[in-house]
Amino acid sequence: MFQMSFEEIIERIIEETGISEERLNEMVEDKIKELHNSVSKQGAAHILANQLGVQLMRLNEKKEMKLKNILPGLRNVAVVGRIIRVFEPREWKKDEREGKVGSLLISDGTGTARVVVWDKRVDMFNNEIKEGDIVRVDSAYVKKGNYGPEIHLREKSSLEINPEGVELPPLSSLRTFTERSNISDLEEGMRVSIRGAVVDFLPKTPFFKTCPECNKKVIEQDGKFFCNEHGEVIPVNSLVVNAIIDDGTGNIRCVFFRKNAEELLGKETEELYRESLSSDPVEVLKNTFSKILGKEFVISGRVRRNSFNNYLEIIASSVEEVDAVKEAKDIVKEIEGINP
Repeated sequence: MFQMSFEEIIERIIEETGISEERLNEMVEDKIKELHNSVSKQGAAHILANQLGVQLMRLNEKKEMKLKNILPGLRNVAVVGRIIRVFEPREWKKDEREGKVGSLLISDGTGTARVVVWDKRVDMFNNEIKEGDIVRVDSAYVKKGNYGPEIHLREKSSLEINPEGVELPPLSSLRTFTERSNISDLEEGMRVSIRGAVVDFLPKTPFFKTCPECNKKVIEQDGKFFCNEHGEVIPVNSLVVNAIIDDGTGNIRCVFFRKNAEELLGKETEELYRESLSSDPVEVLKNTFSKILGKEFVISGRVRRNSFNNYLEIIASSVEEVDAVKEAKDIVKEIEGINP
């Protein structure tokens, strides 16, 4: 069944005709009256689109998937993204076959993915394609890669460089997006995104005092608090928690500060602080963690090496609880109309 909401139809008409939304709504009401209320608003909008020469039912139109929703096994996929890294092509040989393979890392602002190209298409890496370019990939397939789903081009696939009408965030902001990584593959200095479950925490006092102006940690002297930049201040409570995250390939300590700590625990700093006034702060933290043990989160951040124990850890820059139902609905919604 072909379905477009009333809002989508109006948006398409505005896009192609420039008629104002207010005027279109008036025309829809007039059309309903003209037809003696025998059609819905959507139906009236369809008729208007047809009369105005706006083609809603475009044959072979394919809506691009968001990169965060691609999954191994999908076929006939279309995506757009800005190139944030071009990998050096390499030659391959297997049995009596040989060729070349190259790949790009792209982002659309929702996530990242590798685009893998083979043989003749690798020639474009010489001078046609560079970081910052926007690419549109059509009729590709998705397979499991070492660092998440990979988009592979086959013979009938297409790759268009800098297509018209595509707007994406600038390269500088998209560089913060990284490939989804396995914990077992992490290395010092990487910017990563992992998906894993909370399996443990470090029993350390979660509160520290910071300057209300610059959020830097303050020094206490004789019952007073001092900021190196702003002098004596009335500090605010800040939160830091250390969780152990496991993704099935390994586990790693993740450090969450302030808002990210609140997002992980599902509680605000002051709420936790009030609870700790009449109890041991570590016990309060333990009780809070007991409610999120086993929950899955998507965590992005930088991998560093802890100077005390020499272990790798992630300093989180963002954290979001995995909503499996929502993810499934989003993916199914995008897949409909993509795979015949």
